[in-house]
Amino acid sequence: EELEGVRHPFQSTRGRKLVVGYLQVGLGGATGRAGMDQVSSTLLEQSLSTFKDAPCLKESLGFGVGGGVVIAGLRYKQLRGQPLGAARAGFSGAVVFGLTCGVAWTVCRYRSGILASDRVMAEKLLKLKAMQDKNR
Repeated sequence: EELEGVRHPFQSTRGRKLVVGYLQVGLGGATGRAGMDQVSSTLLEQSLSTFKDAPCLKESLGFGVGGGVVIAGLRYKQLRGQPLGAARAGFSGAVVFGLTCGVAWTVCRYRSGILASDRVMAEKLLKLKAMQDKNR
């Protein structure tokens, strides 16, 4: 249900529902902007509270921090004494951190997806074997 006659996104939506992408939000008398701020803060709080439970998070952050610190340290040793050498080293470490985290997370999720599909296939095969043994 979309709002009819609404010309401005921050206009009051008293008692109606506002459709935001695939998320339908009841604003209950608040202005559109205040309702959206409330929704975004609620989604942010939920995301941050469940962030620690993300699969492969610890492994990918471990690899990223390790790689970033090593590269930043080596670059700092190489660029010591040059203008902005510490900044360049820090930037190099941050780039390596980001890339390593991304690659490690992708590989870990891919492997866990393969393991999950193998587990499902093994369960199906065991059920099939049990059914065949039962029919004999």
